[in-house]
Amino acid sequence: MIWLASEARDETNEVQQMIKYLCSWINRPILIRGKGIVIGVKDEGRGEIRHTASGTTLQNNKDRIVGAVSLLPSSQQNDSIIDVLSNALSLGIPPMHKSRWKKLYGPISAQRLDYTDILKKKQKHIMLQTLKHPKFIYVQQIGVLTEFQGKGVGKKLLNMVIQIAESLGDTALYLETESEENESLYKHFGFKTIETIDMVVPGDNHTDAKQTMWLMVRAPK
Repeated sequence: MIWLASEARDETNEVQQMIKYLCSWINRPILIRGKGIVIGVKDEGRGEIRHTASGTTLQNNKDRIVGAVSLLPSSQQNDSIIDVLSNALSLGIPPMHKSRWKKLYGPISAQRLDYTDILKKKQKHIMLQTLKHPKFIYVQQIGVLTEFQGKGVGKKLLNMVIQIAESLGDTALYLETESEENESLYKHFGFKTIETIDMVVPGDNHTDAKQTMWLMVRAPK
């Protein structure tokens, strides 16, 4: 989420560093502690043609993961003390909290990160109080390599996620997206937008102060 980078949003290295850190933080409990599952899609192409000084070669990329989705069941939504300590020891503190990076990211970046806690509160309220779907799967993160976007990889991932939910019976799917384009995509797969929120940190006067999020649910079939 580029919004979190604040004043460093145009600094490619810093944005990549931040995204890598945040992805590692949220997915580590799934990968290391087995709190959920990660599904990947491999490159089904015949390979990549490369031209080198020694000649033309065909590189086999069939083992390369080109898209993935991480899933967290409703029973594992709360971060335990072990999760937090394990992540902190392994990953350290967020880059926008580090003294040598604070000036680059700006003071509002850390506040925006803290403000994202509202998403967990919204999720709990929507699923447990508004819709009363205590059994659900949180589609925590889904991503496809840039060169494979628009080639059906995301569709394959979403279909697998839906199959998992339907096989469990009476299980809803929940996700958030910051893109109106993605909202349209998810609607095609049966998701409905339950609420749209504008995240704005009090006192944030930057031109990019507002980040809109679409909170979406696919009810059990």
